[in-house]
Amino acid sequence: MAANRREFLKQGLLALGAAAAGAAVGRATAQPTTAPATASAGTTPALTPDGHLVHVHNHTMAASPAMPPAADPTGRQGVPGRRWVMVIDLAKCDGCGKCTEACGKMHFIPPDRQWIPVLVLKDAHLAAPYYFPRPCFHCDVPPCTKVCPVDATYKTGDGTVLIDNDRCIGCRFCIAACPYGVRCFNWGRPKNPPETEQRGYNPEWGTPRKIGTVEKCDFCPDHAAAGHLPVRLAKGNPAFLGFRLGNGHGGFG
Repeated sequence: MAANRREFLKQGLLALGAAAAGAAVGRATAQPTTAPATASAGTTPALTPDGHLVHVHNHTMAASPAMPPAADPTGRQGVPGRRWVMVIDLAKCDGCGKCTEACGKMHFIPPDRQWIPVLVLKDAHLAAPYYFPRPCFHCDVPPCTKVCPVDATYKTGDGTVLIDNDRCIGCRFCIAACPYGVRCFNWGRPKNPPETEQRGYNPEWGTPRKIGTVEKCDFCPDHAAAGHLPVRLAKGNPAFLGFRLGNGHGGFG
């Protein structure tokens, strides 16, 4: 038995060694340049489709258009000295879906998606079910902002996490990174109502929509900045206990 195990391990190691050698040869022949492992003058580091780092001579690279600026640079600052907080009382939520309806109407959300789906959950097999509205939670340390390669999704100074679709390239890394599955992707060309086209695009309200971009619950930052409640609260839903203004130092006012 021991001899058979040693023979199996020996054959496995030989196979792995051969595979590694073949991969190394393949990488060597696929290198676009003979640049050293570290970047040097006149070269730019780049990733190959199989995930290997190479250095490409600058004169062989096609010029790429400049990334457009943020749609509204001031929108990345948020309201100075404020941190937005929303509290939902799950004991009062009856699953009526009024928050979902009001949000969808305000943001012209297509019928194939929801920014605040109301889930039916159970904590145990024999436990009673309860309703759980699931907007974007605007995490304190949002993983979506860490993976976006073009800084299209970002966290403002007042705590909201927004998406600038003038910068979004549709890579969907943020969708993969979100632990709550709250983001949607515009696969087709959206049908924007005339009022959204007239208002123009801004990350604080997310419309008009653009093909190949990501969207989600935005916490209604344009309402908050104007001193108004988000539409889901303004409709008087008893499950939403409040929308409070943090002063950035642990207190509220």
